[in-house]
Amino acid sequence: MLFYLCVGLLIGAFIRHMLKKMVAREVANPGALAKEHAAAFKRLIVCMSALVFIGILIALFVRGLPSETRDDAFIPAAQAEPKAAPEDNANLTESTEPQKKPSLLQSRDVVRLAGNDLAVQTHKWDGKIIETKAHCFYADINEYRCMAGTLATARIDFSSIEPDDALANIERNCDTIEKMGGKKCFVTIRFTYESFKEIDMGGLYGKMTMILAKNAEGAIVREPAVKGRSVSSGSRAGSR
Repeated sequence: MLFYLCVGLLIGAFIRHMLKKMVAREVANPGALAKEHAAAFKRLIVCMSALVFIGILIALFVRGLPSETRDDAFIPAAQAEPKAAPEDNANLTESTEPQKKPSLLQSRDVVRLAGNDLAVQTHKWDGKIIETKAHCFYADINEYRCMAGTLATARIDFSSIEPDDALANIERNCDTIEKMGGKKCFVTIRFTYESFKEIDMGGLYGKMTMILAKNAEGAIVREPAVKGRSVSSGSRAGSR
């Protein structure tokens, strides 16, 4: 629309200029109006043809553009859609940071079982967080084995144990089967019960229940310190 308006204004200005020029020449030289009129008409035809040709080229060029580019080319800068504001860096950092998994030690919904009960082959504990006492030892790199129960035996294998200081204690003091029976290796373990399978030990050993912990992850629960009653020297003297 703007293009055609500009073309019309140019044509009108050209015609007005030519009319003024012809009137001036007619006054100065009578009889020359017909010649000037013919020459002006020819020039007008040539200019209009050139303008029409240029308009056709522009129309063909615009028509060949993609629709999105063609629309954006004719939208004034003031009417362009505002760009979205950049997201807050703090929110972006929070969304990209991986969320830590909840620790087994922080869970309060815990089922506490004796080792003999844990050896019972059942699915009623599936998905529950189990806590029991067991003898554990450092069997191999990223492999920790714990045995629970007396009348029946249950075994739980872990590839990782938390916290780090408890894991260091197992690796330092419980690296053999003989050490496994010691006090430092008898710990309270916690894990998510996933399933079980039966292992035939053969001979007099019979069968053993292998407990499968979720993701082979376990935790060692610290036992609360027992406070002993101390007697001062002054109280001893007074009692005498």
